Amino acid sequence: MSKSILFVLIVSFFIAALIGPVFIPFLHRLKFGQAIREEGPASHKKKSGTPTMGGLIFITSIALGIIITTIFTDYATMSNELIILLLSLVGFGAIGFVDDFIIVVKKNNEGLKPKQKLLAQLVVACLFFYLFLKSNYSTALSFFGLFEVNLYWAYGLFILFWMVGFSNAVNLTDGLDGL
Repeated sequence: MSKSILFVLIVSFFIAALIGPVFIPFLHRLKFGQAIREEGPASHKKKSGTPTMGGLIFITSIALGIIITTIFTDYATMSNELIILLLSLVGFGAIGFVDDFIIVVKKNNEGLKPKQKLLAQLVVACLFFYLFLKSNYSTALSFFGLFEVNLYWAYGLFILFWMVGFSNAVNLTDGLDGL
């Protein structure tokens, strides 16, 4: 792991550690709690009211960590790659925020419909791929310097599958009650 990534991770961790203890009670005061599904296990009922929108802590700390690191140190520089990654982070974070906000407003555990969420994720992933191509990054796969295969659209499909797949893999493994 390069020093720049490690430094950004450390700065982001400390930012999250600082804002988390302030932000979580704030969410409690606003009654931004999670509703628990009736069909879930009885042991999950005690989780009712667990604050939602905690992803804001992670997104904010990562974005601030990157910005602080690029402004105040020589460990990282703001590049097209970093901007594209930040836009993707904010895009997926916005989807999560809207999903959680709908849950809070409706006071049940149903935010965005799966098709709506999937479509929004595909839009963000397509935007990522478009910006990636516009930045003239290579989509070629080199075989030991002997020859190259330009994957272009296959590369784009892989990016779509990877970004949307990983996002939903996390969502599917985080518990029956959506927490």
